[in-house]
Amino acid sequence: MKILIVDDDPLFRAGLRMLLRTIGNEVSCLEATDLTHALALIAQHADLRLCLLDLMLEDEYDIEAIHRIKDSAPALTVVVVSGADDGATIRRCIDAGATSFIAKSAPPEILTHALQRVLSSVDYPPDHSISRSSSDRGASSVDAARGELQS
Repeated sequence: MKILIVDDDPLFRAGLRMLLRTIGNEVSCLEATDLTHALALIAQHADLRLCLLDLMLEDEYDIEAIHRIKDSAPALTVVVVSGADDGATIRRCIDAGATSFIAKSAPPEILTHALQRVLSSVDYPPDHSISRSSSDRGASSVDAARGELQS
């Protein structure tokens, strides 16, 4: 499976690449540091199956990146992997066409599980991605975020 990692943090890209190679058979990773480069790679590699996208890139911020990727490759699965993990942001990502959302703040075992599910073509439920950051604020925040996602 060919995967595009779009993130301007080289350490996070390297970590994702290593993790993907340990949990996925025959995973090939391409990397882009900005949306312009990502769109060029998408145009060059029609066989891309998955795009792991950070929302906070130097040349593009937020939901517009999802729209531009989906406009250029409607069949490409986009999963947002971001530090912005509030319920409203997650909802906007899903509404914009992202298949799922994984918080960068998730513990390693949650990140690994989420990526395993994504690689096996099962959508990872976005409400699980907010469990760690929400648990720091208390159970009522988790319930409120889940309720917001389900409405």
